[in-house]
Amino acid sequence: MDVEKTIEFLLEQQAKAATDMDAIRGLLRQGMRLLADVQVEQKRSDEKITQLAAAQLVTEEKLQAFIEAQRRGGNGKN
Repeated sequence: MDVEKTIEFLLEQQAKAATDMDAIRGLLRQGMRLLADVQVEQKRSDEKITQLAAAQLVTEEKLQAFIEAQRRGGNGKN
């Protein structure tokens, strides 16, 4: 058994593992940034949906008031 070749092999494997770990860390960082971006966009979407639902409720209330006024024979300008 050649001790020098074994040591050289182990050092090469260690260097490769370190390079692989650096690549994995980079991918994890990128993934975390993407996840943070998605969460921000989700929060914005949720806020917009809440605003839209509130506007829809106001519209529905006004429509119901208009319909009720029409039923009573009004012209909607009461």
